[in-house]
Amino acid sequence: MNQIVFRAAILQKPLFDGLFDASQNFGAIGTVIGHEITHEFDNYGRKLDGDGNLSPEVTGAVLGNISGQISLGETIADNGGLKTSFHAYH
Repeated sequence: MNQIVFRAAILQKPLFDGLFDASQNFGAIGTVIGHEITHEFDNYGRKLDGDGNLSPEVTGAVLGNISGQISLGETIADNGGLKTSFHAYH
């Protein structure tokens, strides 16, 4: 089973506040949540099957679109997180 756990502490400043406007809350929390979800498609997550086990099968299309070095996974996840929070807000 795939799951992501976010602790209740994420629902406090600086990521969330009932006094913030929606764009601030979506921008902060949405980016964190989107970042973590996008890890499923980064250079490590793409190698996992539906049960979280390493799978030797990786499509050529995925490999052809992902390259980089040490920070690749975080860069992919940051980009996905920003895009996800932006689209969720709109």
